[in-house]
Amino acid sequence: MQVEQYVMAYGIEQDRIRAIIPEGFVSLRPVLRINAEIQDNSNGYLEFNTPVEKDNAGCYFLKETPELKKPETITENKEFCDCTFQWKFTEKDAHGVSIGKPLPAYPQEPETTYPRDTFTAENAAKIPCRQVLGTYKVIFER
Repeated sequence: MQVEQYVMAYGIEQDRIRAIIPEGFVSLRPVLRINAEIQDNSNGYLEFNTPVEKDNAGCYFLKETPELKKPETITENKEFCDCTFQWKFTEKDAHGVSIGKPLPAYPQEPETTYPRDTFTAENAAKIPCRQVLGTYKVIFER
């Protein structure tokens, strides 16, 4: 199957993601990612994730039942690009703009304890975007 994948990562306050990822998982970096795919020029697929295992060896994905998923190995070249985005659950949801180059995200020490909540797209969208960290497109065979 041919896959055309679009990926965007943005920086957030890490304490906020700590409050919504399930017990037993540790947030590695203050990042939320959106991966969108077009499969065989016809089927669409969308996933939301955040890194929870060393060196991106696993990410916690928002689905009907959230799950830990190992990364897929993609060897094709990525085409980096710019983007703007806006979550649309409410008018106050996260939004951001890239600045033309990829940026790093460094772990942050805990500072604020937020009330626990579920790891849903709606709750992730409430976390303000500090900065779009990077966006790319890649086409590969799966």
